[in-house]
Amino acid sequence: WSPGRTLNSGFGVLVRASPLGLRPGEFLLPVYTGFVAHRSFDCRIRHRDGIVLSLECHRRISQGGAIQPSIARLDDGRILALMRDEKGRGVYRAWSADEGRTWKKAELTAVSNRNSSVAVLALRDGRLLLLYNTAGRNVLALGVSVDAGESFRHVRDLESSPDPRAEYSYPALLQTRDGRVHAVYTYNRAAIKHVSFDG
Repeated sequence: WSPGRTLNSGFGVLVRASPLGLRPGEFLLPVYTGFVAHRSFDCRIRHRDGIVLSLECHRRISQGGAIQPSIARLDDGRILALMRDEKGRGVYRAWSADEGRTWKKAELTAVSNRNSSVAVLALRDGRLLLLYNTAGRNVLALGVSVDAGESFRHVRDLESSPDPRAEYSYPALLQTRDGRVHAVYTYNRAAIKHVSFDG
């Protein structure tokens, strides 16, 4: 590993989701602030041979209340960000048409979510997968979009418990070269669970 480098020294700047590769040697990292001003932004990082060449942060994805962004590139080249709403009203959505340099104003979607983190993944066939908690963290649901994130259809629950104290949360998604989709998430705050399925 190369030596570590501070990306941002601001108080309460956090990373929750995976970076998005833009091109060889450049990626976009979704970050958020979780203490004073709760908002989402991105950092553009350029690197070569493991050495960071440049770092630019603070391109706002959202204003207050929409945090923990998860990002994916759409077939038309836009980048979609989906975010947790701290007030529990649903999932926030924002788009960028210029690789994260500017973002459209974040808006609430119709996806049911009670103030929990989400994960979005662009599949190779153009569909989007969304892993999210619904009424509580005791249900972890999988949704799919065929309209570039305009809407998501519930596919199935990966986890569901009648016990409201159960928790399946903070998900992450990726698709491997063989087409399999892999999901990882907190399992009752005691372990990290891994599930894989065909994409």
